[in-house]
Formats: sequence, C-alpha cells, structure tokens
Amino acid sequence: MVFPNISRDLERESLANHVYGLRIHEDQTLHEYLLEFLLIFVSQKGVGTQKGYDNAFPDLDLLQNSSDRLQYFAVNRMGLKRFVFFERSKNENKYQVDKDAYYEICNLIEKKINVESDNFDEAEVLNVIQDLFYGFNAIIRNRSWFVQSLLPICPEVIFTETMGRNKDRVNLKFDITSKDADYKFEVNGHYFMARSGEVYFLHILQGLIQTPDKKSELELGLRNLLSSFPQFSHLSNWIQRQWEKYVVFEQNPIVKTCEWVPAGYERRAKYSVSELLLFLQSNIDPFQKIEILATGIILQVLRMMHEQAHLELNGKDSYPVWIVDLKGSQQGEIRKRSIASYNSCEDDLLAVLHTKLDAISDKKKSGKSDVKLINEATESSHKLFRKMGKDIDLVIPPKGAGMRFSLSENLVKFLVLSIIPPGKKVSLTTFLKEIYKHYYIIIGPQEMLDHSLQIGETELNFSDFEFNKHAFQDLLKKCGFLRDLSDSTSIVENPFRRIE
Repeated sequence: MVFPNISRDLERESLANHVYGLRIHEDQTLHEYLLEFLLIFVSQKGVGTQKGYDNAFPDLDLLQNSSDRLQYFAVNRMGLKRFVFFERSKNENKYQVDKDAYYEICNLIEKKINVESDNFDEAEVLNVIQDLFYGFNAIIRNRSWFVQSLLPICPEVIFTETMGRNKDRVNLKFDITSKDADYKFEVNGHYFMARSGEVYFLHILQGLIQTPDKKSELELGLRNLLSSFPQFSHLSNWIQRQWEKYVVFEQNPIVKTCEWVPAGYERRAKYSVSELLLFLQSNIDPFQKIEILATGIILQVLRMMHEQAHLELNGKDSYPVWIVDLKGSQQGEIRKRSIASYNSCEDDLLAVLHTKLDAISDKKKSGKSDVKLINEATESSHKLFRKMGKDIDLVIPPKGAGMRFSLSENLVKFLVLSIIPPGKKVSLTTFLKEIYKHYYIIIGPQEMLDHSLQIGETELNFSDFEFNKHAFQDLLKKCGFLRDLSDSTSIVENPFRRIE
C-alpha cells in the first residue's frame, strides 16, 4: 500500500525506493529537505484537473480518493538567482550566455538605483544588495551557480532545481526576445532537489488526513515563517520583475510531480504534524527557527525511515528504540547500549533491502547481481541515514568507531518546542515520557525499565541511565528550558510566547 493511491512505474523504482518511497535519495544537504518541502507549499498545486492551493495544502479528500499524482508548478526566477549567485560561484559552468545575462541584469538594476551621496555610487549599492542576499546562502559547497540555494527568508528565494548542461548552453546566445537563457535548463533531473522534501510533504499530508482540524493552523504557521522578512519579498519581486520586463517573455511554470510514500509512514504522521505545528507556533528568532526546523525535519525523516524498515521486518506492532548517549564517557552501560541500538538500526535498514529484491523488475536489474543491487541501495538507506544523522549530531562521533545515538542542542530545542506548547511547562518525567512516545528515544532509567519489561529483559544496571538523565538536564538547562524546583523535581518549559 502506498499514499496517494496512484499507479506506479515499478521499472523506475530503485530497491531503496520500494522501501522508503519515491524519492528518498543520497546527495542532499541539511537544508534541501526543508527547501523542497517549502517549495511545494508555496507553489500552486494541482490534483488532476483541479488546481490552486498556493501557500496551502491541497484538498485532502480529493488527493486521498484520486488516482492522479499531486503536481506543483514552481516559478522560474533565474534572473534573480543569477543576480545573486553568478559572480560568486566557481568559474566552471559559467557559460557565455549567462555571463551576458548577468551583465544585463546588473546593468539594468544599477540604472534603477538613485544615490544622493558623494560617499558611494550606484555600483557600490548594487554590490551591497547582492551581498545582502548572498549572506543568507544555505547551499553553496562546490556547486555551480544554478544549483545553489538561499535560506527560505521569503517565498521568492526558494528556487527550484535547475541544472545547466553543456550541450544546451555552450552555444546559446543571449537574446532579449528569447526565454532560452532562463529556460534552457534541466529541471527534472532530481540531482539535489525534488527528493526527500517531496516525501516529507506527502508524509505531512498523511498526518493531516488523520488530523484535518490542524490543516488551517499549519498553513498559517508556515505562512508566518515565510513572511518574517517582507522587505526581501518586495526586493526579490522588484529585481525579478525588472528582468522580466526587459527580456520580454511570458512566465512559464516549471511543472513538478510528487510520487508516493509507503502507507507505513502513517504510523507517526500525526506526531510529525503536531510537532511541526507546535514548533511553528513559538515566537523565536526567524533565522534560529529555520535552522532548528531544518534539523527537526531530518530527525522526523530518519525516524520515518527506521520505523518503516522495522515495520517491514517485524510487523505493525513493533517499534525500534533509539538509546541516546549523553554522558560521553569512553565506557559504561549507556555507551554500550547506545552503540548496540545504532547497530540494530543499521541492521534493520540493510536487512529490509534483502526482503525487497523480488519486487525489482528484471528490466531494472539489467543483469545486476543481488549483491550489486543491495550495495547501490545502501547509498539511499543506511549510508544516507548515517550521513544525515551525523550532519545533525543524532549520530556520533563524526568519524571513527563506536557510532551511537546522541542529541545536539538544536535537536533538544526542536524536541522541546515541538512537544511542549508555547508558554507551557511539564515535569521532566513527563517530558521524557513524551519523547519516548513520539520517537521511542530512551534517555532515563524509567523509559529503559519500561522497554526492558516489554522485551523480557530482567538484568539491567540503571545507574548509568540516571547519569544520562542528569546529562540531559544539563543540556536542557544550557538551552534555557529547565528549571529546578527542588532536588527531586525539575520543570521543562517552552519559554516562548505563541504567535497569534
């Protein structure tokens, strides 16, 4: 079973896709999950012949009962993207057509600037504007300008993926009467984008079907996040509008298609929705909010993946636990159990691939051995889990042996702000129970005891788990979320007010 209930082209699907949905894939960075998700949200969407829903989720009943795929129609803003990234990107893949287009847009914007000062001129103001945008870069790395990204400080700077190919651009000439300079890009290659963010969007829709009363609130929370800097929206629209007036072409949307996710993701979908909603309701600094949310989405996606693998292997009533090590000692019960917990996770992620070999079509196998198919799929399963887990410090150490689960400050902030409503507080005992209920994360002795009783384990040293709990208290206090009422009672609070 998959969601939505659409026909599938099994020949397109890799072994990992059969487990985790289309498209969970390697090569993405921390912010791209969030950017993809938000790109779909801000774009106009359609199911079959019905279109609309920009800055909103689609009609849930229609999507649930339709055999059509969810489409979204991203806006091409290559003029703005080139203006921000071209000059500061690597020289490779800087085609002459883009050099000419970059010169034209800079010249165009510079002519619109009116400076009434002897201390600086129009060219310097132009550089300041470019530096201002570039200062919010999210994904630069060693990428060409057309696959770089900004933080989602406003809807207009959430760019769709574009890949410039030598065969398409090397002989292309800039012409103000042609849209080729902005449109002759590959837009459906799925090299870095249109992958896990689409999967996460569909997962959230699974949760909204279970909790439809949260749909309007969640839409409002996302709109509030994206309207934190209206000045950038105005400036972005103005720059792009000047370019479109100059080159004189009709704007055509980039059509993208969401695929499907496993029905098993429904098991934690209601938690993902409630966590996202509560997090968005807290009135915190927008930049900090974006960074924490990017981390939180990765946490949710990794949990989805492990639960799905475990479900395929063990049945619907079984949930894998993550034992986190916050002590950081070189030995002891916590370290040993956390390592075993992580090893069990990777074992699940690898073992489930073997169960799906028969689902791969002969055409997809193309003479490949089972071992080769498994090795290819690991890049988008346990190796992806390991990479993204290390990126958010859910998995430590960054290098070397003894890999185990842990929690970073941003992960702790997401857990508090996504589980405790703004301005509310709970006891530490209650908070630990909620973390276990949402993520099956074990920190303290009580949760470890409950789990041990479930699996029939009777011999256990709880002293290390008590120390682990104290280390978690110290981390909460460092983040500003813990108040000690007495030696035996601690309160965890979300100190931020609710956005109205």
